[in-house]
Amino acid sequence: MTLKEMQISVSRTFNLGNYESLRVEAGMTATIAEFDDPDEVRLLILDEIRKSLSAAYKANLPRNGS
Repeated sequence: MTLKEMQISVSRTFNLGNYESLRVEAGMTATIAEFDDPDEVRLLILDEIRKSLSAAYKANLPRNGS
């Protein structure tokens, strides 16, 4: 079997306290070329998703006094 495409989705819920939470989700699909290593592609996708989740979390944190 030849792997042609890989899709990974991740979601995380952060407890903000005071009965509030923040859920962030990110996903990515990559086309795998004939000589690409699927494990390397997976690691690259996961790294990009981690960056995206971190940016979404930081962008949506409540501000002091909000």
